[in-house]
Amino acid sequence: MHYQEASYIVIEGESARIGKIKIPDRFFQHKEQSQQLFISLPIEKRIDLILSDYHPEPYHHQFVEAFSIIKRRIHTPVAHRIEEALQLHDYRSVVRDLLDYYYDPRYNHSTVYPDELITEIEASSLDDAIDQVKEHLPIS
Repeated sequence: MHYQEASYIVIEGESARIGKIKIPDRFFQHKEQSQQLFISLPIEKRIDLILSDYHPEPYHHQFVEAFSIIKRRIHTPVAHRIEEALQLHDYRSVVRDLLDYYYDPRYNHSTVYPDELITEIEASSLDDAIDQVKEHLPIS
């Protein structure tokens, strides 16, 4: 594996299990004990990035199916609002509500690290975030 000679590896914060895939224990434990960069972007930028990555319109049916799996974990009035937005193909509203009421709370609840491992990055754009992350990477 060519990552073995790298000075560092940057990975997205994930739990030990991603869907049906399990991150190897040794790799996950090393990730959990390493420096953590918490990147904050304005909500509208986050929504734009998600929509540009996932292209929901051609996969509308799959999005509806995926939502049906997590729906029971979302407060009922919000879940109904998301379902209505999905019916209207209003993906911007869907993503905003999923971030506000599902993904961000779950992530915030599951991330507990010692203060000395955490670096907070406030960025105004993806490019700004990339530049700031690069400032925190070890140069070899």
